[in-house]
Amino acid sequence: MLEAIRTCREAPVALTFSAGLAPFAQGRDISEILIHADRNLYNAKRAGKDRVCSGTRCVG
Repeated sequence: MLEAIRTCREAPVALTFSAGLAPFAQGRDISEILIHADRNLYNAKRAGKDRVCSGTRCVG
């Protein structure tokens, strides 16, 4: 997804993409999953934007 956005030539302006991932397990409270994903999103932005974070690992 990161590469597709970075190489998009159709956008009128330059785009970046940040995402936070969280593991999903059946029976787990959805609000816990969303809180975890939100934390990872902000970790991605703090790490320099334009990246994806899952726990302690960020790719970008």
